Amino acid sequence: CILMCEGMWTKLRELRYLAVGSAPYFDTPYGGVQTIKEIIALALTEAGMTLNASYGNDSIVHTHTPYFTINNPPFESLANLIYRLIMMTKTYMRPEASLVFKIIYPQSSDSVNETYYSDQAPYFKEYTEKRNLLIPNDIKVYWGMNTVTGEWDATALASPGSAVDQPSIDSYTTVRWVFLASDLTSQADANLRAAALLQRYKSETLAGRLVLPYHDCSVELYDKVEVQDSRG
Repeated sequence: CILMCEGMWTKLRELRYLAVGSAPYFDTPYGGVQTIKEIIALALTEAGMTLNASYGNDSIVHTHTPYFTINNPPFESLANLIYRLIMMTKTYMRPEASLVFKIIYPQSSDSVNETYYSDQAPYFKEYTEKRNLLIPNDIKVYWGMNTVTGEWDATALASPGSAVDQPSIDSYTTVRWVFLASDLTSQADANLRAAALLQRYKSETLAGRLVLPYHDCSVELYDKVEVQDSRG
């Protein structure tokens, strides 16, 4: 007997969202009515999966109603569809038991899930960390494109969404990246999108490597881990 195991993200990469729209393209626009969370839940239903009722609140995922077209690009996987949606937010998705996904919103104020020590159990053998430069540290998001003519509104161009990390700029220099969000219709939403993008880059500045003398299967993706090293 051979047991074949497949992860939930792998399954989502195999499947296409063909439950809506019509042949041959199956492209369906969501016109600013359903929230990001609701569209993700619909996509998961196509794969026989569900979304956990409890989720992190980043003031975007459960309130923002994007102008969003499914299968654009054509015949995208469910994983790609969900990735495009979740990247509009500050949240992440974690697969859990019983084909359930949970939306996670990591914050510095989160309680610690696991602590490892150099002088008491649970021990760690080695820990190293590195903090990288935050690049970019200045995000501009342009919004307000007319979806019929393709022209950008002059007023919107003069007031793009913005998110800046001033301490990073002060310690290095301004590194500005520009993003286009033709689906957004207000500067407030553009500011939220810019903040979400910057937050994702900030989350990647600290990299760590922790070596344990055993396999700790209790730690999950996006858990908060603390390391206490008293060796000086």
